[in-house]
Amino acid sequence: MNMEKIDVRRNESLKKYTTLHIGGNCKNIYFPGNEEEVKKILKVNPIILGCGSNVLIDDTREFECAMVLTKFNQIRLEGNTIIADAGAKLMDVCLFALEHGLTGL
Repeated sequence: MNMEKIDVRRNESLKKYTTLHIGGNCKNIYFPGNEEEVKKILKVNPIILGCGSNVLIDDTREFECAMVLTKFNQIRLEGNTIIADAGAKLMDVCLFALEHGLTGL
């Protein structure tokens, strides 16, 4: 499977990518930029992180592959519904809701 054009970091700690700063070493951390890259990465069964919040990752374990979706951070409005990508930060979603007069997040 050709993944040479996908942004990848090798042999890094996952704690760099979690809000609680925990997580063991990972051999390959992929940062896909489009849907086709996501599909390729999914075939290798990665750990999947949006912005790395609300997750606990074992500090003592080494992982083969992870996918971080921070490039997928679009927020849009459909009627009165906010649609936010997996990499959108919660604060950005809240500010977007405020700007559009929406409550009840």
